[in-house]
Amino acid sequence: MLSERAQDALLAVRNNILLAVRWMGDMDESVFAEERARFYAVTRCLEIISEASRRLPTELTTRHPSYPCTGRPAPLAGHHRCGACA
Repeated sequence: MLSERAQDALLAVRNNILLAVRWMGDMDESVFAEERARFYAVTRCLEIISEASRRLPTELTTRHPSYPCTGRPAPLAGHHRCGACA
């Protein structure tokens, strides 16, 4: 059984993934880059996901090594290509 801290971290990851996906919708990069409030909201979701993933216990991350939030660099690290952060 996972600790309450680990459960909270997993919920934070899941909830912020769902929020980011909802806020992104079916936008393409150029539209997304122009909508600053939406861009910042999604960026904050990614920050929360990153922070929460650091609270996941080692036994969980070693059991699921393909999970992208296990301490390896995130695949979205190159998101600056949209030009909004330049």
